[in-house]
Amino acid sequence: MNIAFIVYFNFPHLLQVPPKVTGVSVSKAVNKGKITLRVTWTALQNVTNLTEYQVDHRRNGTLSWGHRVSAQPYSTSALLPALLPGTEYNVRVRAVSAAGEGEWSDVLTETTFDSEFTCLHVQLCHPVTFCDITVVSVPVKNVLHHCTHCIAPAFTVASI
Repeated sequence: MNIAFIVYFNFPHLLQVPPKVTGVSVSKAVNKGKITLRVTWTALQNVTNLTEYQVDHRRNGTLSWGHRVSAQPYSTSALLPALLPGTEYNVRVRAVSAAGEGEWSDVLTETTFDSEFTCLHVQLCHPVTFCDITVVSVPVKNVLHHCTHCIAPAFTVASI
């Protein structure tokens, strides 16, 4: 009589802590009328059990980081919420796996738009009332223009 056993061993020491995230860039953006920064990075390859990316930001000149945004392990970008206009921010990114937290990326610095209307395109797409047009769901960038600064809300023209 033959008996087979399947044994699963968990060797945490064989899991790898993610390497330093590279290819990080930061750009000014406006999302749904709110001033923000878009952070992008190069996806890590061949990392076992990647669970998330963490994007940290702080106002330039302050010591505390603590403003963290989590992004899915398949993501390569994130938007930073609740930023002040015309303010310089420091940004860094790291990957996290089941084995632990990777090293933070190099710190980048970017200044947010002075207002929602710094970008000419924002004037076109972010006041969501166009005369007597009621807006509900079609990407505005497909209707009006393509803007690299604006992350336009999705909407459809419901009535004119």
